[in-house]
Amino acid sequence: MRNLFLASSIALFVAMAPMPSGYYTLVRILISISAIVCLLEEYGKTSSLNLKAVFFLVVLIFFNPIFPIYLHDRGIWAPIDIIGGIVFGVRGLNTPKS
Repeated sequence: MRNLFLASSIALFVAMAPMPSGYYTLVRILISISAIVCLLEEYGKTSSLNLKAVFFLVVLIFFNPIFPIYLHDRGIWAPIDIIGGIVFGVRGLNTPKS
């Protein structure tokens, strides 16, 4: 899982640069998978929705590729990408190597 979270972090930071639209679709899929994994891990710890689980649920809603949310302004997506990149990066660095 460590590599998945670190790849998600890098993908979000790269997404702040102008990229082809296919890249953003790939990022949505990658982030959705990572958010589902984190959500299940957090929910599994307490069998309830704690603050971290709710955060990853919100991330999943924003980045879901099935019903995408288009904010059309890169200025709005930039802080979301930065926060997500930091969170997934920290999560990846704190996940033991397997």
